[in-house]
Amino acid sequence: MLLIIPWIFFFSAAYLSRLPEALNFTFLQGVLSIVELISPCLVAFYLLTSKGVKFKDIRHRFSLKNVNKFYLFLALFLTFIALVMAQFISLIFGHGLEQFYISSKTSFESALFNSWFILIFAAIAEGLA
Repeated sequence: MLLIIPWIFFFSAAYLSRLPEALNFTFLQGVLSIVELISPCLVAFYLLTSKGVKFKDIRHRFSLKNVNKFYLFLALFLTFIALVMAQFISLIFGHGLEQFYISSKTSFESALFNSWFILIFAAIAEGLA
């Protein structure tokens, strides 16, 4: 049941953005979007604390001391390779090189937050959850 909480915020923000008077709700849309990104972390924190899990155990599990360096390298290397392969596949299917040019403006806008902030914050919040 707790896993529905992020979706409630997501669909609320999406609904508000589709209303004819959506410009009146830009602040609320921004707040709902940020809360939607943070809510999986909060749900996970609640589930961990409600089960009596000690933070010492959590810190031990997320520590890089016990990780085999080969597997850490492999995880980072395979991520990079997957991104490069996706770009090559995109080129093979006929998309041009201009898709990789860094433009001065993003392809989407947010009234409340900078687009770069949203992209970076979403990646961090998703990684934490």
